[in-house]
Amino acid sequence: METDVTEQRLHAHELLDILPAEKVNQVLNLLEEMVPDSNLSLADRLARADVDDEEITPEMAARLDRARASAERGDTISHEEVLREFGLDLFCPTRTRSEIIQPSRKSLVPR
Repeated sequence: METDVTEQRLHAHELLDILPAEKVNQVLNLLEEMVPDSNLSLADRLARADVDDEEITPEMAARLDRARASAERGDTISHEEVLREFGLDLFCPTRTRSEIIQPSRKSLVPR
């Protein structure tokens, strides 16, 4: 069975080699549609993703402007601070700090 697939792939390559240049892009598009996304790298999947065409409302634009201005002023919170605020651990964000306390020492696991 594997030999049959190998022969089919070789035949496909032979056909691509003799395909007129103006049709190569059409075949490439067809093959890209046939390949499951799970076999593609993240960069390739993002490149193939549809463009987000959701309209930005004036209210959303104002919120984005305020967020950008806040970031430019340095009014940001680090990832570690957010985790700490919610009582989560940096190395295992799904576990709370109380879940990683060592019973014998009653202190947090050192980082």
